[in-house]
Amino acid sequence: TGISSGRPICDVKDYGAVDDGKVVNTKSIQSAIDDCASIAGQVLLKKYTNGVYVSGSLWLNSSIDFHVEEGVTLLGSANKSLHNFPLTYSRREGTMMVTRASLVNGGKCLSLNTTSTQPGDNCLQWTKLGNVTLSGGGVIDGNGDSGWYEPPYTKVRPTLLGLFWINGLEIKELTLTNPPFWTLHPVFSSNIHIHNINITTFGPNTDGVDPDSCQNVLVENCYISTGDDCIAIKSGKDEDGRAVGIQTSNVVIQDMVFGRGHGISIGSEMSGDVVNVLFRNLTLDGTQRGVRIKSQAGRGGTVQNITYTDMTLVNVDTTISVTMFYSSHSSGVAPVFKDFFISNIFSTKVSTAGEFLCLDGSPCSNISMRNVTVTDFSHGFSCKNAHGTA
Repeated sequence: TGISSGRPICDVKDYGAVDDGKVVNTKSIQSAIDDCASIAGQVLLKKYTNGVYVSGSLWLNSSIDFHVEEGVTLLGSANKSLHNFPLTYSRREGTMMVTRASLVNGGKCLSLNTTSTQPGDNCLQWTKLGNVTLSGGGVIDGNGDSGWYEPPYTKVRPTLLGLFWINGLEIKELTLTNPPFWTLHPVFSSNIHIHNINITTFGPNTDGVDPDSCQNVLVENCYISTGDDCIAIKSGKDEDGRAVGIQTSNVVIQDMVFGRGHGISIGSEMSGDVVNVLFRNLTLDGTQRGVRIKSQAGRGGTVQNITYTDMTLVNVDTTISVTMFYSSHSSGVAPVFKDFFISNIFSTKVSTAGEFLCLDGSPCSNISMRNVTVTDFSHGFSCKNAHGTA
């Protein structure tokens, strides 16, 4: 129905979608997505009446721009039926399992080995996508506070964006809010650029951006304020994560502003390894922790070559938290923490300056702290089995 940014347009209205905030438009929007893939088009959600398109789970396709225009909201349906949010094979909190589909999904498991009792990825065939953009200036609202946080839904709450197996993913100029669970969760994806987005969440476990077994990730120029970790870089949990064996590597998080939240984190699910991560030029106000690297016995895996630099923190509980005691009651394969570089940190009005708490059998090694300044604090640093220079 037209051309925008050089792309043919698939306006969801032409497929029967109605932006009245009442009609559930899953089928119409999905038809637009499927049609647009063959022409590398833009799926357009445009304001015609009140600008609210209600939908259940949607599945993206390759070579599209999913464009939620300014003034428009894609709103997750309050009806939590399996028709609206079907069961799908996914990774939930680091473990491969069948759970509820996200509001917006990437690659899909087409064939699952249901007889396997082995840990790891038991999908026999995934759809794998390429060159997907989400953009437009509008809002994607998961309707998390519509009852997802209460039984019987507590354990099956879907993420807002569950973006599996996408090579070439750009997310820009959107507001993501009110997810039932984690907000933005790319998994097994690569060559990702997330920029100029606003994530504001309040519910339990509503992490901001959680790259999970992903490679070549750039997140920049965003504002994130959440009910859990603002950033949590992950790679699978315990035996299941080690069996999948896909690391997260080459991640840059830069030029960011953070409000509420539990930390700018790696872990605790890092069993497939997290390597080569750079956090730089970050401003935090009211975040519980600044630098946060967390794991526990049983995870295994390695976190290596991690840099946090040029950070300004105010009103945080703990400036630096590096711990292998995320759960102190765990046992099993120890994680490995090494080569952490923390520099040019200025933190004031804090409860605790920092902690480095590592296991007896797996000390943290080669930690370098340079030009770390903490003022107006109640408690200093506590260290256990941590080796390096400061």
